[in-house]
Amino acid sequence: MSRNPLPSLLAWGSLSLLAAACGLSEDGAAVDFPDSGAGGAGGSGGSAASGGTSAGGAGGVGAAGSGGASGSGGASGGGGASGGGGASGSGGASGSGGASGSGGASGSGGASGSGGATGGSGGASGGSGGAGGSGGAGGASGGSGGTTADPCGGLCTDANATCTSAAVCSCNAGFIDTDTDSDPKTAKCISSMVLGVKVKVAIDHEDCGHLTIKLRGPNATVITLLSRPGVSEGADDGGGVLAGDLTGLDKGYPVSFDDVAAVAAEDMGGTVGPFAYVCKDDNVCSFKPDKGSAAGPTSLKAAFQNVDAVGKWTLCVGDSNWLVGGTLEQWEITFTTSGGSVTRASPANLGQGIKDDGYDGTLGSMACRDIDVK
Repeated sequence: MSRNPLPSLLAWGSLSLLAAACGLSEDGAAVDFPDSGAGGAGGSGGSAASGGTSAGGAGGVGAAGSGGASGSGGASGGGGASGGGGASGSGGASGSGGASGSGGASGSGGASGSGGATGGSGGASGGSGGAGGSGGAGGASGGSGGTTADPCGGLCTDANATCTSAAVCSCNAGFIDTDTDSDPKTAKCISSMVLGVKVKVAIDHEDCGHLTIKLRGPNATVITLLSRPGVSEGADDGGGVLAGDLTGLDKGYPVSFDDVAAVAAEDMGGTVGPFAYVCKDDNVCSFKPDKGSAAGPTSLKAAFQNVDAVGKWTLCVGDSNWLVGGTLEQWEITFTTSGGSVTRASPANLGQGIKDDGYDGTLGSMACRDIDVK
């Protein structure tokens, strides 16, 4: 009886299919599978602030997929132990194992220091690597310090001013403060380069013809504003016996010196007689500087134009005749600049004595008072 070959063929085909399912060729050698689906990805490590410690999840099973991807290490914070690598995929018959876990990420530095203090310390060193992974990198350096508190509390807002550590809003070089309030934490700054100057003086004295008045600026220039009205002195040395104009000065009626005034200082008191008072009785209160026989500039503009107003300004009053003394009570100076005008004044009611017949042509023989302009 002839043998039916069909059962043998069926058996041989079954064995071939079984070998293929196990990844073997007919002669037992391994064969490649077609791409029929990747294995599941490994689970990620813990992401808590103290790095993850859990291992990656196992790789999913694919028909012939690669093993699960490795689990990632712990996230930032103090460097925790790295996540373990994903277990090898149980993939198809011979799926490759998952890659080893990478080391834990480095700890991040402190985000910022508290207040104005130094930054926080860096994160702890990285944890040890996962299976086959390298250890995590060391923590980053500490964070930068926090923002330093503003001593002026945000009130020093002028672009040309700076708040000092003493909580004073101070105009920068080349500028002068025109702020009129009493709050040291604020400022309104304008250019301090002088375009014009005006001086006002309050004096108590019975005879203006005895007096010489001078102004010294920060640039060391001295201008004579008044030189013994009514006297044609031969030299600026306080000599001579003439009394000059006998009109008095009253502290309640200060006189001003201004380049644009209509009346020269030499003519002070010329419209009223003895026992009367300048400004109070003749309503003439502003005078153009007149240096008499003194050296130096003839106008305030010539003396101080383009000089920085910031610095020490000194007004001096001297008496060149006997019998009657007096006092310097107050003085003020007004600057005109490209940004506007600003006035600075000495304290009132100084009562600073003007030595009777004490003037000898020097500032040291005069009653002087400073104004320190800032």
